[in-house]
Amino acid sequence: MIADAEGRSFVFNGENKQAKIIKDNNLVGEYDYNGEGQRVRKRTYDANGYLQDTTVFVYSAGKLVAECSTAAPPENPTTRYTATDMLGSPRVITDSQGNVISRRDFKPFGEQLDPDVGGRSSVTAYQPTNDNVKQKFTGYQKDIETGLDFAEARMNSAVKIMANRFPIGGMDWGKFGEGANLVLASGGKLDMFVTSTGRGC
Repeated sequence: MIADAEGRSFVFNGENKQAKIIKDNNLVGEYDYNGEGQRVRKRTYDANGYLQDTTVFVYSAGKLVAECSTAAPPENPTTRYTATDMLGSPRVITDSQGNVISRRDFKPFGEQLDPDVGGRSSVTAYQPTNDNVKQKFTGYQKDIETGLDFAEARMNSAVKIMANRFPIGGMDWGKFGEGANLVLASGGKLDMFVTSTGRGC
């Protein structure tokens, strides 16, 4: 179990995948995976620990093809199309008529640029909060319950970058598979955690 600065505890399963998030002794989220390490079910809870939503993820040929949720459907369901960049990040969302619904740009490590930066404006449809697209930087799903990006092997934040390799003194202390190997860089400060093997990471 690992704790963060926000008082959340992260529980990992035997495959080093995030299985639970707990805050104030209440579940925030629970996650299940298939044999290929793909997330197949997500359960989210409210602040009191009561089940709020269950989402099942369906895969075909290794690709996510559907999500089934117990959440209430939208009042006016519509069709949207996503245009992605070379990294798989959704950049432009259009409706069935080809009208642009929203646009978004990202900084190099995934933080989303604000609509008012560098000539972007709501006039050119830079309103990424209005499109309800869960996929963000490089196609990773943003989990609303935690604010983290589900990046398959780990949960990422654009503010706190989790790196799986960080050389110190000529040695590679962050080799994947040697326990929970988190290196969090935040605000110019480097926090190191010690894994179950006793090595810093």
